[in-house]
Amino acid sequence: MYLQIRPYKYWFLIPALSIYLLFFLVPSILSFYYSFTDWDMDSSRAIKFIGLDNFNYLFEDDVFILALKNTLLFTIVTTFFKITIGLFLALALNEKLKTLNFLRTAYFFPSIMSLVVVGLIFSSLLRPEGMVNLFLRNLGLDFLAVDWLGSRVFAIWSVILVEIWKWCGFCMIVFLAGLQAVSKDYLEAANIDGASYYQKLKSIILPLIMSSITVNVILNLIGGLKVFDIVYVMTNGGPGNSSQVLNGIVYSKFGGGLYGLGTAANLVLLIFIAVIVLSSLYILRSREVEL
Repeated sequence: MYLQIRPYKYWFLIPALSIYLLFFLVPSILSFYYSFTDWDMDSSRAIKFIGLDNFNYLFEDDVFILALKNTLLFTIVTTFFKITIGLFLALALNEKLKTLNFLRTAYFFPSIMSLVVVGLIFSSLLRPEGMVNLFLRNLGLDFLAVDWLGSRVFAIWSVILVEIWKWCGFCMIVFLAGLQAVSKDYLEAANIDGASYYQKLKSIILPLIMSSITVNVILNLIGGLKVFDIVYVMTNGGPGNSSQVLNGIVYSKFGGGLYGLGTAANLVLLIFIAVIVLSSLYILRSREVEL
């Protein structure tokens, strides 16, 4: 008996495809077009195609270049330390401990907190008269008590540290899932051969959790390149745009009614995300092994 293809089954895809077309594909195409126009809040003026003028303006703007550098710095530093700390925590909490569940919960808890709440808490702690500087002064380290969020040097680094604190627990959970899928037979065979812990980590554990490393790297790269909320809450890009990021530029352009520039900045951000993430994914996936 031949299977009869019933075309009406595909009709059920129409609502989902319509939503995708209407709310994603069409806006994406329009935003690509508007990034090459002088579109602004002046509705009485016709929108004109201006070619690459928006992109030339952005890359000649010192604030945009600084935001680009800050975004790359934020992404690289936070991705490295979140994954490194998360891996060490996962390795430590993959052992049998009496307080295992408590410790896992404690380290994971910051990742479920609202970024706005986290930003407000640390903004209070890092004030010139906040708890951090009070603690340093009580230790006699007055020279280290600075205006962390009001300094052009320390503002972006303060936000980076808060981001690492918040998300390293999430990376830990992803690594724990990978570690628990590693067969004990491999480790027992390595023990019989007299392998040290470092040798087991390098030759067995890390290769077998490469898929977890890939997930963490890709998620953190995307999150780092798209960062906005924690910067907006803690510093609003200041002082003097010293902690500004690409999404902050997009927000400020749209907020100022410069929609053409805003869509151009957003397109630049999209290209950066696509290039960095896809190249990283290609490299990491080529190193994965089958369990």
